[in-house]
Amino acid sequence: MVDSATRENEPDRQLGFERVQKARYRPARLTGLLLILQAVGLAAFVALELLDLSLLAQNGKVTANLQQTTNDVISLFFIPTIVLAFLAALSLVILARRGWLLAAISQGLCLAVCLWIYSGEGTPAYVYPVMVSSIVMIFYLNSRTVRSLFHSGQTAIGRGRRG
Repeated sequence: MVDSATRENEPDRQLGFERVQKARYRPARLTGLLLILQAVGLAAFVALELLDLSLLAQNGKVTANLQQTTNDVISLFFIPTIVLAFLAALSLVILARRGWLLAAISQGLCLAVCLWIYSGEGTPAYVYPVMVSSIVMIFYLNSRTVRSLFHSGQTAIGRGRRG
């Protein structure tokens, strides 16, 4: 009699466990979605900047050498950031442990590139929202809910915690 009652409640427990697991991994998936949105936005800003430079070069307001140099600099610094953000987003969606590290590196690199552009003379307007989004993402990545998903939690008896 007790066994039959336990067996009847087992599917309910399994459903409850699956619901808790989905809720637990929701912050990681949300972070992955935010990284994808940031990478798409950053790619749009890069495309807009390159298009603007090509239009200025056609009108004769910018020399061809300056246009090529600026295109190379933008591509050299922002394309790896976009690729890292997409890789981090995919990794966070499938919950690989390296996803958090890739996301933190991509945000740091994006912030460094924006600060480097900001230190120049003609700061484009898109630098400010990109810097703000990077800072917010860094804070969110370091929040307790997101970090707890990727913390090892391997505390064996007698071994203690590392770090």
